[in-house]
Amino acid sequence: MHSHLLINISSVPESVMDGIGKKIQQDSNAWFSYFPGQWLVCSTIPFDTWLAWLTVRVQQHKGSLMVLDVSHQARVSGVLPAKGWDWLRQHHFTVG
Repeated sequence: MHSHLLINISSVPESVMDGIGKKIQQDSNAWFSYFPGQWLVCSTIPFDTWLAWLTVRVQQHKGSLMVLDVSHQARVSGVLPAKGWDWLRQHHFTVG
């Protein structure tokens, strides 16, 4: 079964962003990057696996990460400032 994810990353070194982009290209069935640090991904790799792999790379650089499972259009988790999570909750997303 495929899942569709929106991955957003910012404030990490260019070399880290390049490595993440390569991983997404190699391990996804299909992907589309429309802004630097953002990808729409079609993958058989589970949401939690992507989240764990990405979180390790982003947190060590104090960057920001949000992974949105757009297959269900409600599940979102990652690393954002509190005001980002507040906004998502206000717009009826399930956070966690």
